[in-house]
Amino acid sequence: MKAKLKIGLVFVGALFLGAIAMAIFMGINTQRVMAIYADAQLQEMAINAHLIRAGKTAGLLERYDVAIPHNTVQFAACHRRYAQGNAALWAVERYYESNPSVPVPAEIVPILDALPPGPPTSCELKQRADEPAAPAEANAE
Repeated sequence: MKAKLKIGLVFVGALFLGAIAMAIFMGINTQRVMAIYADAQLQEMAINAHLIRAGKTAGLLERYDVAIPHNTVQFAACHRRYAQGNAALWAVERYYESNPSVPVPAEIVPILDALPPGPPTSCELKQRADEPAAPAEANAE
């Protein structure tokens, strides 16, 4: 009986040490991933600020027009299941709707067509609030 108890304690101890090692390993890897993300975000911000201050907004816009379709396809294929809702894809959809001179690339048309309707934007909510209310008599008739 003592042998089974010792084996059980060794097993539980090893399991506990394995859980601690995994938590440390995952914490370090999470920090690495976040560092890569922060590095890319900072580089993008610095490049954008440089182009805007240099008066090269057309070049910046061209970079974005090239990057948005690729990033949309990548997001839909790899990251969408981890995202909280469809906010990123609704933003892409609004970008193309508000800029009719920019054609929607063929590779993202199926992604945008499959989106459920998005919530109203803050501008749409403000417009609704600013509309005059209908008179009570008109509603009663």
